[in-house]
Amino acid sequence: MPTVEKFEVLQDLRGRQLGAVVFVQDYLQLQFDGTTLTMTTWPVVQREGEFKYGDARYRDALCGCIAKVVEVADVITRDRLRIVFRDGSKLVTSLKDADRVEREAVRIDEQDGH
Repeated sequence: MPTVEKFEVLQDLRGRQLGAVVFVQDYLQLQFDGTTLTMTTWPVVQREGEFKYGDARYRDALCGCIAKVVEVADVITRDRLRIVFRDGSKLVTSLKDADRVEREAVRIDEQDGH
């Protein structure tokens, strides 16, 4: 059975709305009311199907999560970060070494600079 870890900084996303999706050359930023997740490992979007980076409708599916409110944000078995929105849509990012492009798959920056 997978272990679910609830890190405090991820718990702070609960109830927040995804306000913006920013595509930068080789990484992605997700902005949640003052907290930004910078991802060098692209998340899989599970919303009306499953969409991976490079799929024809990936960007549309990801941007379709804008304005959705976070229900759950956690790490499962230290190998994936999961964000579940109230409507059931999910963003799942691999944290496995084999899937990383850089040392950090995800960086979290809070509004206060942490």
